[in-house]
Amino acid sequence: MTDAARTALQQLQQELDTGAEPQGSLRALIRSLLDAPAIGIDLDGCIDEAPEWFRTLSYVWPGNVYVITYRRDGEKARRDVAHFGVRCDEVILVDRFDAKATVIADRNISVYFDDQDEMLLHVPEGVTVLKIRNGGNFDFDERKWLFSDVTGRQI
Repeated sequence: MTDAARTALQQLQQELDTGAEPQGSLRALIRSLLDAPAIGIDLDGCIDEAPEWFRTLSYVWPGNVYVITYRRDGEKARRDVAHFGVRCDEVILVDRFDAKATVIADRNISVYFDDQDEMLLHVPEGVTVLKIRNGGNFDFDERKWLFSDVTGRQI
């Protein structure tokens, strides 16, 4: 057993002994035992498009959950994440399109959700990218994805 798992198990035992809710320490124990990968989720166009789904995902995911958003107001972003009921380990603000890719690499995020192709251009190759469909990237009347010459090419 790793030191991290042993520490998490001891914390869980203490919480159970005192009658405290063990959810946080249980997640830490599972994370340390499974070495679960981290996920990253965009706020605008993702969480706000499917809040129930992302809320559920965030609570069952054993690894770290990061919300990465192209915003300036961190307090408002944290309030919005809380409003949608999404569990996250950190809300991270970026001010450049390529900055999300830097955060993804720095936090060892293995799976990333976003709705904007521009934000996905620099994401490292080994990261699984899941694109959320919405009215900003898909024409529902014509049933076609929307993209620019910068973000895509027609085949």
